[in-house]
Amino acid sequence: AVVSTQSTGSTEWVLLNGGKVKVIAPDQKLKPEDWIDSFWKLDLRNFELGFKLTHIDATDSEITDVGSRYLRNAINLQHVSFAGCRFITDTTLPNLLSSAEA
Repeated sequence: AVVSTQSTGSTEWVLLNGGKVKVIAPDQKLKPEDWIDSFWKLDLRNFELGFKLTHIDATDSEITDVGSRYLRNAINLQHVSFAGCRFITDTTLPNLLSSAEA
């Protein structure tokens, strides 16, 4: 399988800034409904095998506009929440749009 650099970068960015994610992974230990709230809970073999980032919950996290570039072309996103993110502005929208159009 090919590693999705968009999923990898987006997932790292969200988790390392206090958010949580849902992924579809070849690792059968992770179910699509499981939230991952720490980078260290994501089995690193999934980075080699490839996975799909499907949900981001960045509620009250330290996510910023600067890092939103990691969302570009994250084509498997189904849901994103930035509720309570003080550092997210309209500058993030073009990156989300490019993700939706990919």
